[in-house]
Amino acid sequence: MNEIERWWYDDFIQLKQVLNTPPINLSQQQAIVLQRYPDTKFTYVEFPHAADESFTWAVKSEKGDDDVFVDPYQAKILGVVSREWRLMAVISHLHGELLAGKYGNWLVELTASWVMIMMVSGAYLWWPKKVQAKGVIVPRVNAKGSKFWRDI
Repeated sequence: MNEIERWWYDDFIQLKQVLNTPPINLSQQQAIVLQRYPDTKFTYVEFPHAADESFTWAVKSEKGDDDVFVDPYQAKILGVVSREWRLMAVISHLHGELLAGKYGNWLVELTASWVMIMMVSGAYLWWPKKVQAKGVIVPRVNAKGSKFWRDI
């Protein structure tokens, strides 16, 4: 779990009170999750990075895939988040496919291809016929009109 999700799901991950008693074991945590989610399959368990963090149980049910955050000291569920709608999953879908389903990836690739074509053709059209330092590497600040803006 990355730092952004630690901050975003702070209420579920960061334990407010760490008791002096030892935490309950995994089978007891599993029983707590099964009370809330009967007829579910466990995908994995994410162990906490520190003593004041919750365990994350990934469950798979007919409703979908969820992450269940369990406080091992108070033996209770702190929260449930759909794995599909976790912050980093949404960002990944937005970045990779624009949340447009099966056509999103195609749209992103097409846009990236056109951006490359436009960059190459723009550089070709901009490049001066005579190669010189002024106007290509160093902008001509004394120039007027379109020459000035092209150099900038």
